[in-house]
Amino acid sequence: MLIQIVLGTQVRQQTDIMVKSGMSRELIADGFDWVFLVHRSFSFLIVFSIIFLWVRLWKTPRFKKPLMYLVVFIGLEILAGIILYYFNMQAFAQPIHLLLSILIFAFFVEIFLRFLPRLSRK
Repeated sequence: MLIQIVLGTQVRQQTDIMVKSGMSRELIADGFDWVFLVHRSFSFLIVFSIIFLWVRLWKTPRFKKPLMYLVVFIGLEILAGIILYYFNMQAFAQPIHLLLSILIFAFFVEIFLRFLPRLSRK
């Protein structure tokens, strides 16, 4: 997840550079280099990780609530990413995309912390 956040930060830096150079928002999506492609592709790994966690932990009551939030936030995050890329890098979607990534990271940490007692029993 941290790798995805770093890649997203680099995509944001590229966006800022293109905007400051006077490029119109309609053309920004075509101006990204490989970092954007890796960022977008890496998101599939995050989604598969969440599906894996869901399948493995859903039956345990203490994981249900954070898993639900995680699924909702990842859905909203993907929607925000789609809005950014396919709708000309709408400025309102950028802070939403960042906020959702922070929330997703927080719920990954929460699930990990809830999982720690299970690890100590083994």
